[in-house]
Amino acid sequence: MQKMFLLIPLTFIVLALKPASDGSPDQDAITIEETFFTLDTVWTPGIRNKYPLFPFDNYLLLKDGVATLIMEDVRGMSFRGPMNDIQVKDVDGKRTTSFAVRNAKMRVELREQDGDRYEIYVYKYLGSYERMFVATWIDLSKVTITFED
Repeated sequence: MQKMFLLIPLTFIVLALKPASDGSPDQDAITIEETFFTLDTVWTPGIRNKYPLFPFDNYLLLKDGVATLIMEDVRGMSFRGPMNDIQVKDVDGKRTTSFAVRNAKMRVELREQDGDRYEIYVYKYLGSYERMFVATWIDLSKVTITFED
């Protein structure tokens, strides 16, 4: 019985410390429509060399709240997981979108460049992995898949 009386005041304290809504949009309500990027070039911060990723299949797919990064030549750094903490900013007329992939402990930032070109930054939480990519956005409505017999 004493435990129940202790629980009630603790619940009140937790609710009292919860921040009030400031009227800003709920970050969990932001969604990203289905998006596909081919990764063309990769580099590591602090190293001048950029490496082409052709002929390997390397891409970032954002679909139904899940991010999938496939790097065919470096499978150990590929990941897939639900996106959260989505943020969208406009800087100098260019859109920057970032999000976390919690189960992969990764943070991804998409920086719009000219035309269909993007720079994609991938950071690993609490680790040393950082990669930057030059990518091309692909309009999936214009992609057709055909199979030959």
